[in-house]
Amino acid sequence: MIIRIYFVISVLVSAQLCYAAPKINLKFDDLTGGNWASFQWLTNTCSSKGAKADVGIFAKTLETGSQAYIDYVKSLCNDTTTYEVWMHGYSGSSAEFNGSSYTYQRSAFDQSRFNMLQKCDCLMRSFGEHDQGGNATTIQVFAEDPFLKVWIYPYRANSYGTIPPDANILPDRFVLIEPQLSPGTIIDTATFVTNYNQYSYKPYLSLRGHPWGWDAASRNRFAWILDYLNSQGAIYFTAYEYYKELKGITDTTPPQLPTGVWLLRVDSQTINITWSPSVDNESAVDGYKIYRNGNFIAITSNTYYTDATFASLPDTTQYQLGAINRANLSSAKSTAVSFVIMNDTTPPADVPIVRDGTGADIVTIYSTTQLSANWDTSTDTDSGISGYKYAIGSTQGGTEVSAWTTIGNITLVTRTGLSL
Repeated sequence: MIIRIYFVISVLVSAQLCYAAPKINLKFDDLTGGNWASFQWLTNTCSSKGAKADVGIFAKTLETGSQAYIDYVKSLCNDTTTYEVWMHGYSGSSAEFNGSSYTYQRSAFDQSRFNMLQKCDCLMRSFGEHDQGGNATTIQVFAEDPFLKVWIYPYRANSYGTIPPDANILPDRFVLIEPQLSPGTIIDTATFVTNYNQYSYKPYLSLRGHPWGWDAASRNRFAWILDYLNSQGAIYFTAYEYYKELKGITDTTPPQLPTGVWLLRVDSQTINITWSPSVDNESAVDGYKIYRNGNFIAITSNTYYTDATFASLPDTTQYQLGAINRANLSSAKSTAVSFVIMNDTTPPADVPIVRDGTGADIVTIYSTTQLSANWDTSTDTDSGISGYKYAIGSTQGGTEVSAWTTIGNITLVTRTGLSL
């Protein structure tokens, strides 16, 4: 008998799950004119370690903040590849969005955007509620806003409404760097590593902090955390940068200058401004910034704007426009267009000579349906001539054939369709 013996050899291979390099979003809250020095330490540290960060501002503080504070916020806005300044609120009061009216919340959103554009020439694209939360009205106001695109971590908002899906791209915070109930203190490094390893399989990791409350030990632990993340091959991103990535927006060039700017005086307090649409073939134009006498006054998605903020119109007013695209890149300002009020109190000189026909004066006209006339120019040394008007009658100054008609600054007219 032949006995065959088969050996089954099991080879054990040591395996380790491998994940892609972690994508990290750093979100920091509550920037004001009183605590900006602590944020400056934070952003200097992030820059030195190659990290990007989102900085949430209470925008009312720009109205009374020092020039040094405003310059710091500008520096963050200008470093678009590293930082994003986002709207955390207007006043930052505890009940700002929790129980407040639609009128207040709409005004808070609009004024926050205005302050950032006026003081820093920066259009905020992201919003995040503070810990006191908001209400269904906050979601409504956000959804109506034409320029805000991202709601950062709506962990409270999801309980009182539905965030627009395109804006709800960062719904979670996974890795704590501060104790949940004690913002302003960085956790110990061992606890951070445990938290990090628990969620390292996620497509992105979100870290939130309040650097205004960090002492020297917390600052040291935060710097260590950045070093640890870098050792793991971290890739940092800002909220709107992530939005652009998801939307396939890769535009790196600003839109063309707006052209065809036209001003029209409506009354003693109002000027209408219109212009031709700007062009951006990559990401499309998202809006227009309007400047009066060099200062930002408004932003709109339209190609017209009514400036009705005057008690009375000044003698001279200049307007410029700048276009901004979906990549948040701005064109330069357009050439200034001036509106000038002339203090002219005297009429122009009489037209010196009027001739029948289109050239030399003719004695007889044979047509019964058409008349032509031409004349020498008038003069006005104060404000110049803007146009002429004519009438047709059977006597000098008569208007029974045709009433007075304005024709602009030309010196020849032919009128047809008459019955003479």
